[in-house]
Amino acid sequence: MACGTRELQSPTSASALPGAGGPARSETDEPDPGEVEARLRSEPEDTEDGSTRVPGGQAGARAVLIGAGDLAQCGLEGVVQTGLLMDKLLRQESDPTLVTFGDNSNDNGSRQRYECFDRWWGRFRSSIWPSPGNHDYETDPASPYYYEYFPHAGTPGRGYYSYDRGSWHIVVLNSELAEASRPAQIVWLETDLRTHPSECTLAYFHRPYLSSGEFAAFRMKRVWDVLYRYGVDVVANGHEHFYAAFPPMAPDGTRDGRFGIRQIIAGTGGARLFAAPVPAYGERIVSQSWGLLKLTLESDRYAWDFVSVNEAVLDHGEDRCHGRPPAGIAF
Repeated sequence: MACGTRELQSPTSASALPGAGGPARSETDEPDPGEVEARLRSEPEDTEDGSTRVPGGQAGARAVLIGAGDLAQCGLEGVVQTGLLMDKLLRQESDPTLVTFGDNSNDNGSRQRYECFDRWWGRFRSSIWPSPGNHDYETDPASPYYYEYFPHAGTPGRGYYSYDRGSWHIVVLNSELAEASRPAQIVWLETDLRTHPSECTLAYFHRPYLSSGEFAAFRMKRVWDVLYRYGVDVVANGHEHFYAAFPPMAPDGTRDGRFGIRQIIAGTGGARLFAAPVPAYGERIVSQSWGLLKLTLESDRYAWDFVSVNEAVLDHGEDRCHGRPPAGIAF
């Protein structure tokens, strides 16, 4: 069987995988593709600097991002449940943006294993703004199937890009780059943030820089330094298979109520869940619950909700955007 030890029956069957035969469609159970697309944004427009402009984004407009990381682990029902939850949340919003925080295939990122993602999330594929994770790179680090599968994955092999939603600038980064390729991402990031100034900015990528669990990624320190210097407000990650919402933090791991970045981990998209670690940063942790992160972005503020697959809101918070810190601060 292509998807692990137990084949899950799909009431929503998905579109065929690019270049491969997909599961048969169910005329009675699959959501109408037109209905799904009507709730999602129109096609984006790529720009020469690698960023993306989404038609309809207006300054001051409310924007909603919904997603999670660590999604399809073949044989587990988590991706089934989050796929159904996504469809329910889409019905509540007129113009949402779908995002992922890496490990879309939480097995090995192969074409075969992506069938497990495609079966339950494939109907959203053309409207997802993804980021890659370590499992997405596992089978073929030089040319992951991830870039073939997602239309909006960024330049193959690079995987970082940006776009605007409402009055927010959104930056998507690649935490899986080989060491030799990381400096180019830093240069791109500085250029992107300098040329796209915004009062409110969000970044997302797979590996969290800060974590009370086992998988904090010090490799992302230089990224955090840049994000902090340019006044980024929120960072969303996966990799740790639990939910955690941090207070605003400086790059040295201390609290910073004026210019700190609020990090939110949501590695809860369907993979095997981790036990809750002991909080080391004053973060709120929810473990043993699959669910999706919903970010509501206003012109000068934001709110976040962690919605479990049984539609319970297990965490909620709100905060204002902040400006850039004074020049010369270093960590």
